[in-house]
Amino acid sequence: MAVQLAARAFGSVVVTRAWPAPEGPVLVGVDGSAAAEPVLDFAFDAAAQRRHWLLVVHVLESGNRADALERMVASRALASGIDARLRVLDGDPTAVMARESQEASLIVVGARGRAPFHGLLGSVAQTLLHHGRASVAVVRGTVPESCRPVHSDASTSHHAIVCARVAEPPAARHAPRATSR
Repeated sequence: MAVQLAARAFGSVVVTRAWPAPEGPVLVGVDGSAAAEPVLDFAFDAAAQRRHWLLVVHVLESGNRADALERMVASRALASGIDARLRVLDGDPTAVMARESQEASLIVVGARGRAPFHGLLGSVAQTLLHHGRASVAVVRGTVPESCRPVHSDASTSHHAIVCARVAEPPAARHAPRATSR
């Protein structure tokens, strides 16, 4: 159900787990493209709200360099005051992110990687939604202020993020909505 929701949502979605997440860092996987910027923004906001450090993972593909990404992460870390560390690793992005996510308190990824028209969700997002131990935030496009991480209870480490707008048939979007309490 979580994969279908994340795949069909118009906006960003956070899938929470019923069990407690590890106490590790906020983990974000980025590919270095322009689409990674809102994903990084979301991850920095989530790390600040949770008061955790941020682990930025970039998986190298042949001929790919991470220089621009290093500068982007460093400038955001300086501006936000977040302890952010960039790990540049070799390997299959799906396998690397699955391995790196084992101790994360929150996993943040973009909806799709470098093949934006291949499917509704990229293979990394799908794998982490199925197998991630922590909650998974799938970020699409820019993240409106209303979808930024919000600390919900000072006595817990849980955070509420309300961003999902499930795909509806065009007629349903304009029809009056009935509400019940």
